[in-house]
Amino acid sequence: MAAVTKSLSFGITASTSYEAPFALARRFSTLDHLTNGRVAWNVVTSYLESAAKNFGLQNQISHDERYAMADEFLEVAYKLWEGSWRDDAVVRDDVLKRYVHPDSVRRIDHEGRYYQVAGPHLVEPSRQRTPFIFQAGASKAGKLFATKHAKAMFLPGMEIVAVARLVKEIRRSALEQGRDPRSLKLLAGLHVVLGETDELASRKYEEYLSYADMEGSLALFGGWTGTDLAGIPDDADIKFVGPPAMQSMVENWSKTIPGSDTIKWTKARVAQELAFGGAHARAVGSSKTVADVLEKWVLETGVDGFNLSYAIVPGDLEDHAKLLVPELKAREVKWNRSPFYNATILGLCSFAAPGLWGAMNSLGAGGAQKPYLVNTGNSLTFCLMVISCWFTSGLVKYVGIKGALAIGTVGFPVYSAGLYLNNRYGVEWLVIFGAACCGISAGIFWATEAAIAIVYPEPRNRGRMVAYWLSYTRFGQILGGAINLGLNADRNEAGKVSYVVYLIFIVLQALGTFVALLLTHPSKVQRPSGTKVDMSIFDNPFKEFKATTRVFLRKEFLLLILWIGQAVFAEAIFFSYIALHFSVRARALGSFVSGIVAVIAGNLLGVWLDQNHIPLRKRARWAFLVIMALQGGWWTWMAVNVTEYNRTQEIYDWSDPGFGRAFGVFIFLVVGFQLNYNFAFFLIGQLSNSPQETIRLSALLRGTESAWQAISYGLSSIPIFAAIGGAYFNFALWAISIFPAWLVVKRIGATLKT
Repeated sequence: MAAVTKSLSFGITASTSYEAPFALARRFSTLDHLTNGRVAWNVVTSYLESAAKNFGLQNQISHDERYAMADEFLEVAYKLWEGSWRDDAVVRDDVLKRYVHPDSVRRIDHEGRYYQVAGPHLVEPSRQRTPFIFQAGASKAGKLFATKHAKAMFLPGMEIVAVARLVKEIRRSALEQGRDPRSLKLLAGLHVVLGETDELASRKYEEYLSYADMEGSLALFGGWTGTDLAGIPDDADIKFVGPPAMQSMVENWSKTIPGSDTIKWTKARVAQELAFGGAHARAVGSSKTVADVLEKWVLETGVDGFNLSYAIVPGDLEDHAKLLVPELKAREVKWNRSPFYNATILGLCSFAAPGLWGAMNSLGAGGAQKPYLVNTGNSLTFCLMVISCWFTSGLVKYVGIKGALAIGTVGFPVYSAGLYLNNRYGVEWLVIFGAACCGISAGIFWATEAAIAIVYPEPRNRGRMVAYWLSYTRFGQILGGAINLGLNADRNEAGKVSYVVYLIFIVLQALGTFVALLLTHPSKVQRPSGTKVDMSIFDNPFKEFKATTRVFLRKEFLLLILWIGQAVFAEAIFFSYIALHFSVRARALGSFVSGIVAVIAGNLLGVWLDQNHIPLRKRARWAFLVIMALQGGWWTWMAVNVTEYNRTQEIYDWSDPGFGRAFGVFIFLVVGFQLNYNFAFFLIGQLSNSPQETIRLSALLRGTESAWQAISYGLSSIPIFAAIGGAYFNFALWAISIFPAWLVVKRIGATLKT
């Protein structure tokens, strides 16, 4: 079969209770070579008493001990497959007549409770090394084993609610094992009967039932459980009699079959369930009807796929291929559940909230001649954001990611209203009050929007999706600049921002909360590949806080702190720069032009990061090196400018000599800010091991950004720092951040060999 097929894979069932790990590992490696990486292992521990006797045992090994043996069995197999041969062991040197480098093949010397294996592995590394692993245990020990080892798990259950509950339990267990819950694919059992119409399918189903043999069903059940049912009375409830294996199987059925809680599980009842399709749910109907059933199961249970059973061969399988597969392929992703739609919703929220807030800063932050009050308010905002970011993952547990996003938008219009009222009536305390409200909610917003932007799209499209989302933040700035240019193009004096501009900003920002409610729930997002999105938080807030703290203390994140600082510290610097040295219409032009250029640059970076035919390590390294080199040039330019302007106290209008030199560096620093942001989210996506960890890492990234920006806005409230010191400080921060960040970047995409 492997010789005459190219894409068909082969799953082989083998028992850990009656195999030797050394021999089985060799067998699977050989098969993996022969199939070119198309072999899988369905791991079972065996439960039949008769099997134990046939393999030389007096009695079956106890259930939990079988799984303890299986755990050690897999440990030995991993050592043989993954640890015995280095990547460079096979040299195939015709000149030296050497096939393998001896020093690169190692013994494993395993000494365990159940197995003693010296090694080395006798087969060179195959395409997969470790085969794809399936598992189907329904017991507590079986489910724990699956979440530790399996890549796919067969789920029991005939009822959507029960299977959905099981899916959540298993995903949580996988997370506790340190795995991405989505790396374990969950497959529900389903028996499908298809027809050209629902009526024809129903007739076929009735015909199949007419061939069923009740005695055969009971014989099958007896074989599964190792029990002779002839000795059990016809009216006995099997849930409470017979060996544990039989009681366990019936107990599982009673939990998953609709309406069976109060039913007496007699032999006749068991035969009825097994007569057709085994203990699986059923879908009978036309291709459209069955596809609707499959879609309902996927959306409401969170399963990744199905283990389809059949009544006759090849008839049922041909029906699957001819009727069901074309219907499934024809079903396109619903537009309002696609990653692009959700990136748009996220972008509109960013446009309504921080986008317009950034535009107000770029216009001089409230029309003040000096930006020191607003820098103080911004510093307070970012201080509070540090705190709220840290607790975001705990909030997500209770309100979900969409609820957290909506809550996060609430504070921005309050801050804007404070700026407006201060500008018009001189009430400074409203600026501080608005800053506090914004800080509490904005930390939540920043953390959740980043996590959504990273998790919702597929990894291969993440760079472009993140760039697309971040473009909307700049659209707010572009719109603000365009509005202000229209209202103030004939003015060249500083400090004349129309009140109408601020009222428009406040109204648009207030709409952000309603836009956030249009976000698709993670479980209903439809990626083109069909892979699912899960952003559930299972632990209580205290455990989430501890988990977030552990992630913060990872060396990869700690090494990035200075780099994050140089990336975001710049915002207060260039906003102070444009407020101090440009007329109001020149500020508006800066807001407009820099936003457009930053959007173009950010999207070009996103396209580069998604060039999947180029090795990941090369994409990461080149992006980092180019961004940091450009930043160095721009900060040198900025340092020269502020040194001169601090002496001359220039305020430039676009018609003044020297405007281009003063204006150009502002444009490029905004571009650098955008590129650093894009690359930061790329790094978080690479460092994360699960969607839940992405939420924590995103919160830490945004919290760290907030801490740096709190410092930058706080220091920028000091006149000399706003005028000149900030540029020097950011230049120094850029220089000292390069090496520690490089230690992280150079590991992205690296393999054992490299």
